[in-house]
This record gives sequence, structure tokens and C-alpha cells, in this order.
Amino acid sequence: MDAEVDRGSCYLVRTHEAGKLFELFNRLRRGGAFSEKGLVISRQHPDRLKERFQTGEGDYVWLTTNSVDGYVCAAPTAISLVHMRIVDFFKRQPNGVVALDGAEYLITNNTFETFLRFVHSVHDRVMVTQGVLLIAVDPQAIGEREIHLLAKECAELGGL
Repeated sequence: MDAEVDRGSCYLVRTHEAGKLFELFNRLRRGGAFSEKGLVISRQHPDRLKERFQTGEGDYVWLTTNSVDGYVCAAPTAISLVHMRIVDFFKRQPNGVVALDGAEYLITNNTFETFLRFVHSVHDRVMVTQGVLLIAVDPQAIGEREIHLLAKECAELGGL
């Protein structure tokens, strides 16, 4: 990745491969400009993410309808809970990095408009705390209109 990532920014990562998102997530946390501790919000089990993508010992929110002891879980319809977890993370970790892998899951269990309002609100928090939010979206999974609306709110990185 040759692109510059600015503090206080939200980035749209157009990919169907979670590995690209987590490669960027890991690179930012290890690069010195951001906090080493990150927050991952994903449909994938946290232990699997740690093993497969070396995402480290940061905070995790597992997007699932199940409640599992020892893990922070959030139902996809509880988008306000996800929002609160992100806000809490940025309060504790200014300059933190958040990776959202599961946007399509949140969109299909809410509405796109609800998800977009969520992104607007979280982006405001990111700007205040000088952190960064990475949102992975498979451009083939949602419509072109939705991609354009997200791209208006989030910067895009070349070279991924």
C-alpha cells in the first residue's frame, strides 16, 4: 500500500477479501502513527481472525446473533451497540484503528440508510479522536448508489 492514511479519517476499502482489510489494519497499528491497540468488528470469530490474520490482542466485537461467554458479541440489528463499542474504544484509544469487516451483514439486517447514518456518526467520532476507521465493502454485494454514498463519506485508498 503506497497511499497515505490521514488521522481522523474514514476509509472505504473496496474488496471481497478480508485479508486486504486486515493487512492494512495491521500495517497502520505497527507503523507508529496510530495506537498499536486496535478494534476489529467482524462476522468472523475473534480467535480465527487472530490466527488467520495476526490481528493481535486488541478489542473485538463479533457480529453474531449468538451470545458466547468470553466474547463481546453484537447482533447485526443492534447497530447502536456496535456504535457504542466504537465510541468507547476511541475514548480509550485516541489515534486508534478500527476495522469493520461485516458492513454487508449490517446493511442486510438493517437498511442501507441506517448503516449510512451509523457511518456518519462514527466518522464524526473518528475526526475528533484523530483515529482511523477502515470499512471493507464488497462492491459486488451492494448497489452502485450505495457505494457512491459511502465514498462521499469515506476516502478511498489506491494501491490495495
